[in-house]
Amino acid sequence: MPADSESAGAIKLCGVVIATARSDPINADAKARLRLTRFDFRHKVFTATGGYFALSQDDQREPVFIVPLGESSGVVPLHKLCDAFDILPYSHDGKLLDLVIESLKYIKVIRPGETIPGELLDGTASWAIEDRHRIMGMGRITLCVVSWVSGEQFEVHNEDDMECFLRNPDVKARVLEAMPALATILELGQHRIELVQARLDGLGHELSYIEALREEFGKVRAMQEKMVTFQAIYRRDRNTLDEISQTLRLMAKPLAEIDRLFGQVDFQMADVPSLFRVYDAQVDLFRTLRDQIHVKLLEWEHLIDVWADVPVECCSQAINAMRETYRFLAQRYVTTKVWQRNS
Repeated sequence: MPADSESAGAIKLCGVVIATARSDPINADAKARLRLTRFDFRHKVFTATGGYFALSQDDQREPVFIVPLGESSGVVPLHKLCDAFDILPYSHDGKLLDLVIESLKYIKVIRPGETIPGELLDGTASWAIEDRHRIMGMGRITLCVVSWVSGEQFEVHNEDDMECFLRNPDVKARVLEAMPALATILELGQHRIELVQARLDGLGHELSYIEALREEFGKVRAMQEKMVTFQAIYRRDRNTLDEISQTLRLMAKPLAEIDRLFGQVDFQMADVPSLFRVYDAQVDLFRTLRDQIHVKLLEWEHLIDVWADVPVECCSQAINAMRETYRFLAQRYVTTKVWQRNS
């Protein structure tokens, strides 16, 4: 839908007044001194009631500004919004719009006035985790440290196993044994034990988010396994069987890419002294991998919900879920080659 420019002290979008002129002028100099930590837009178009940023729902998936207009909504691509309201690229609002585009990789909806995601400010995650993820994250790094100091391998399959592992007195003793050994290797100085413990806790915190993503990825894998089961259920229905097979083929590449990212995390965990020696670099790497995995899994969020209650039996719900999954994959991962006549 086209945007309307500002006129007669009012801001119009799609022919509807969505904001009025401010009665007091904006102190631009004072605003400029503020660090960009919030989406504090200055232009009145962004004060429209209920307005928010998101990705468009069509195949383009481009950043748009959406304003509810009664029973419908005004949807304007950001580049058209900038043209319509003379928002320059290097202006305050222009810089914020660039941040909106980056932020929509990590969150689905952004409203003017909200805080800029931590991923873009200081590297922290903008999304929440549960206690079970913290247990798994701390458990992963503890498991690596104990294996390193003892030379033994431990098998932990789930959260309950990990909680028992962390409570084990022998494990606690091995962690205490590892502290001075790591401090000596790292040459950390007088407060070496405290610093090793702080780094252990910090790595556990970062890995907690990786473990939350690993849990979410398990839901995508469960979706894939359910479709494999449907291959057997629909083995006599040639058309449906072909659809399932095509969908599974398309799933293979994106899931392998996510597996590869988790593999990079696991590879780093194998070298315990390096985790502590180049701590800051390891945290940066874990955060980069976390963000890459999160961005990829965020696209699957809707399908995870779609498949959550699909029964493993012949039914229209299963067919609809499979076809929706195929459309999702085809839009993103089908590659086409342009045929050219030989000259």
